[in-house]
Amino acid sequence: MYSKKTTQELLNNFSSREGWMPTYHTIEEVDEFKAYVASIVNIESNSRSSTITLSKAISPAKQRDISKWIVNEQVLCTADYSYWESRYAYVRNEVGEMVKFKNLASQMMMDSIIADLDEKGLSKDLLILGSRQSGTSTKFTLMCIHRALFSPNSEVLLYSASPEINEIIGKVTDDVYNHCPWWLVPAKLPKNKIANHSSISIKSGSNIAQGGTPNCVFISNAEEFKNPVRTFEDGLFRAVFPSKNSMMIIHGNTPQENSWLRNIWNYSKEYYPKGMARFMPVFIPWYAASDIYPRKEWIVRFPVPPKWIPAKETKDHAILCEAYVGKTPILSKHLGKAWKMSKEQKWYWEYGYNYAIKINALDNFLSQMAADDNDHLDNSKVDEEDVDLDKLFPEASKTQKKL
Repeated sequence: MYSKKTTQELLNNFSSREGWMPTYHTIEEVDEFKAYVASIVNIESNSRSSTITLSKAISPAKQRDISKWIVNEQVLCTADYSYWESRYAYVRNEVGEMVKFKNLASQMMMDSIIADLDEKGLSKDLLILGSRQSGTSTKFTLMCIHRALFSPNSEVLLYSASPEINEIIGKVTDDVYNHCPWWLVPAKLPKNKIANHSSISIKSGSNIAQGGTPNCVFISNAEEFKNPVRTFEDGLFRAVFPSKNSMMIIHGNTPQENSWLRNIWNYSKEYYPKGMARFMPVFIPWYAASDIYPRKEWIVRFPVPPKWIPAKETKDHAILCEAYVGKTPILSKHLGKAWKMSKEQKWYWEYGYNYAIKINALDNFLSQMAADDNDHLDNSKVDEEDVDLDKLFPEASKTQKKL
């Protein structure tokens, strides 16, 4: 489903069973077929249902061709996630327009990680730390929607600690479903159900998996949950049983020192390579999203000065980034083991660094624009109640001790 090997195995099994092999169509061919079907039908909808009728007569042979085309697309979308994503998934861009989904550089890395686990027959359990706007939420929301639409009996959970974020995820889910052709996907039913006996639940709170056995889960902003041990360790993790068909993605940003998210990250980082941790730890650094940081529009507005020479801090940061890429397999695979940071990315980082100093937000900047996970964690903000007053006000501390 996610790797070329497993997709081909699914298609070969279908071909052996049904006697024909599905045909891959280009994006242009898919768009042309969608437009043709739309031109020969009338759709009348109300709040409860839709009625679809032919608007013009077509021959029985043409009907058979259309039916086979539709079955072909349904099979390919079921067997090959990337086929569905690249041809039928639509999302909103920065200005709110619905556009066909196109992978960012960082999202392609996530595809590669999932494909590798899929090929090995392992559960897709990831613990992801990284910069905001790296495309993580969109990518895994799409994967969860695909699972519900094309894998019958799937129980999909999309969760965040924030109702506002869940509202955004809900809009993405509705947008994706509503822009899929009616002939491709099963019908929606009440209570988050789908006609293929799957369901999609979008919730917030701590009791996220009670009474169910979900097999596809995406948790966003994990650092914001108030009772993570009860929510995850006692609830969710016991409800999701790892298998080659299960997926559980936990995404977080800047976890605090000694927090649950920080501790499970450190544990996973140490023990996953030894085969003793459930979650694969994945850090997505800012420079991996080279098509976002910086965008072409940003460089046009803030071009690299003609005689600009990077500051020492910028040079040091670039060296750390390049070293991290060289020793991190997933980054080396996509960026190249000998990757060097571009002049535009160095300028982008230095511009943000200088701005952060001026507005007294350097810790936050260094965390979000970190070279590696250690850098990211070391510069995480500290909650007020965790501030060491002895270090901040040493003389006052001495006075208190005398009293």
